[in-house]
Amino acid sequence: MPTHGNDNGRPGAAPPEEVQLALDEARLREEVEARRRRNDIETDYWLRKVCRNLRPGRDGADLAAFDRGDHTEAAHHLHSALAREKLLYDAGEIYRYRSNGVWVPIPNYFLQTVVMDLAGAPVLTAKGEKPLQVSNGYAEDTTKVLEKLVRASDKNRTFAQARPGLGFTNGFLTMEDGVPTLGEHSPDNLSRFSYDFAFTPDAPHPMLDRFFEVVFRGENDQAKRELPMLLQEFIGACLFGQATKIEKILLLLGPGGNGKSQFLTIARSLFPPGSVSALPPQSWGEQYLVHDLQGRLANFVDEVPAREISSGAVFKKIVSGQETHANRKFRDGILFSPICGHIFNANEAPGTTDTSEGFFRRVLMVPFMWKPGALEAEVDIGSKIASAEKRALVSWAIRGYARLVKQGMRYTEPTRVKQQSEAWRTQEDGVRMFLFAVYEQHADAVRFSMNDLYRMYTEWCDRTKHLSMGLHKWARRVRTTNLTIDDDARNERGFRWNHDVVRELRELMGSEAPEWGEAPLPGTGTYSLPGADRERRSRKN
Repeated sequence: MPTHGNDNGRPGAAPPEEVQLALDEARLREEVEARRRRNDIETDYWLRKVCRNLRPGRDGADLAAFDRGDHTEAAHHLHSALAREKLLYDAGEIYRYRSNGVWVPIPNYFLQTVVMDLAGAPVLTAKGEKPLQVSNGYAEDTTKVLEKLVRASDKNRTFAQARPGLGFTNGFLTMEDGVPTLGEHSPDNLSRFSYDFAFTPDAPHPMLDRFFEVVFRGENDQAKRELPMLLQEFIGACLFGQATKIEKILLLLGPGGNGKSQFLTIARSLFPPGSVSALPPQSWGEQYLVHDLQGRLANFVDEVPAREISSGAVFKKIVSGQETHANRKFRDGILFSPICGHIFNANEAPGTTDTSEGFFRRVLMVPFMWKPGALEAEVDIGSKIASAEKRALVSWAIRGYARLVKQGMRYTEPTRVKQQSEAWRTQEDGVRMFLFAVYEQHADAVRFSMNDLYRMYTEWCDRTKHLSMGLHKWARRVRTTNLTIDDDARNERGFRWNHDVVRELRELMGSEAPEWGEAPLPGTGTYSLPGADRERRSRKN
């Protein structure tokens, strides 16, 4: 089912990292441009209809002439013409409500065009009337005042108040206690996206089922059952704008040619137009780029570079949906709270310098390790499934979200995912790698003095080419791993093994455990002989 050779349906190696990034950016630009064109045509017609009598002095105009002609008066005049429509202001844009139940943005340059049409309108002066002069600066200042007027309205709301749901031609779908429920379209839903077809709850998807059978063929029975469930629940949470509340991302890991990109093709197809971004996490710290996540339901990246995934603080802020600042070219910056869920493809696990629990608990690593043979491979299977089963795919994702709600908003996490995630965490954390290396050879040690264990650590770093750290920072990191327990004795700080945790994690990683290298021999501060565990007393302050 998935393509043979690489995930794009062509035989041979996967495309280079920079080529894949360029393809992602091109796809994103094409999608944004197509969405803009569709919205522009409809918005242009709407604006011309609403503002046909806007210019003072024309036949049928509501106003004979401007009193002052400054940009504030022009903004109030435009606002009064638009006041008959349902408007709101959020995240730097003015939105209007359409009859299909969706709020759509009014492009800023459209508003400026309307303002420029006021050029030549009569302005009353002490010497009589004079024509209004409109420059680019005048149009920009007028639209800024208009934004403030809409924002200051007592009817204004923000999309943070939106009801979690999806728009269909037969109504607005919400989830009530895990049961999909159709209701009426309403401006109060604050929905920004909608489908152009009716909701069909139980549409079959045999091609998707077959796809999962092939890509997870090498897994055990539990993983074959639970891995598709995890993907289904995650896509459903993204569709309903709830992914950031669970604070998880998916990292699809595999060497290539195993269906990762085909799955993302399927996933993209079931989202409404304009609701998916493709911004790699390495770009989240760029304030001119992070704006692209604003208002999106999902962020899918076909190839994540192997370099460091992102600044730990920025990564956690975006994944958790915390308020983020973004700059916009030639316009004021904005604050927004992202709601999109993230799925990244990677041929090898990306690096990170953030080894905190808060970072790794946010990443679920999903293995795509099975590479189908030539007879099972099918070129561009993702697009074929997307074309044949789109309505069924949407229903599939909605059922996944229903199950997620019933599970208390907790994803199904297969043991296979926990295994991959723990192996990656150990690989990226030199202190954990070192402690596992020491345990492998010195599990019977009753106690290590801090200085002796630190000496072993620096020697291990020299052997394995890991960067070492200072004693006090290293000691804090040892404690946060939970692999050891503080053991102060004989006026000397030290550690002893937390055997239950170490054995549990070693068993969990199994064959996925990284090579942690040979540990140096312990010194005199280590007690491992029977009866050598001498009477301990707390260190005196």
